[in-house]
Amino acid sequence: MKLSPCFRYLAICHTLNLKINHRVARLMIIFIWLMAATIMAPWAVYYQQKDISNPRQTLFICNQYWPEVGLEKGYFLGAIFLTCYSMPLVFISACYTAIGCRVVNRRAPGIVASSDVIQKSKVKVLKMLVCVVVLFAFSWLPLYAVQVRIYFGGPLVPESGEFSLLTQIVVPVSQWLGASNSCVNPIVYCFFSNKFRRGFTEMVRCRRRPAAGAPYLNRNNSATCRNGNAYYSSIRSSGTDADEKRSSGAGPIQNRNRVTFV
Repeated sequence: MKLSPCFRYLAICHTLNLKINHRVARLMIIFIWLMAATIMAPWAVYYQQKDISNPRQTLFICNQYWPEVGLEKGYFLGAIFLTCYSMPLVFISACYTAIGCRVVNRRAPGIVASSDVIQKSKVKVLKMLVCVVVLFAFSWLPLYAVQVRIYFGGPLVPESGEFSLLTQIVVPVSQWLGASNSCVNPIVYCFFSNKFRRGFTEMVRCRRRPAAGAPYLNRNNSATCRNGNAYYSSIRSSGTDADEKRSSGAGPIQNRNRVTFV
């Protein structure tokens, strides 16, 4: 998920140079999984299950048991906080800043740069990019702030009010807030993009666009074929006109082709 801004940046700013075949895609997926497994491997080693029993029930709790406290703090700062929050935040901010500069300075041929529609569209894109970055930052910030307090603050007393507040309210809400960032981006895209809203509505209503080359009838009762990004439609002549042309020997009937780009 953290690499998606990079792909958006390449697709927008370096469209002609972006060439990803199946081999490159497989290597990228393997690299991402290996990197994630390497970062999280120490947790798989040092997390251990501890049983807490009482007359009513038995609770199974997983806690970290590191050989040294300094090693645990270093792993949190260097591996978790740096690679899972700080670096992705800087990376996303840099990529979206470059995309925003490209959108602002873009000059499409045949379109007046001072057009109100173009300016409003650019402002909407910039707002969406800023909103995505801010949501990522503030969605994960509470959870990492709590972890920093636990690792580098004073000792927590189980009988204290701070311990109860953290374990019963702050930590669960922070975990939920961080996980919610994975599903909030499509909501942002729906709010800022009319095209995304239409596509999402068609997907929910199970509407299918005609396949490339498949003919269908449009409102003018003319045969229409979709080929790539163009719709080719031909309006057939009426039967009376066709008979007159055949009887007069005027030659083959020529259909008028209409091309509409979408």
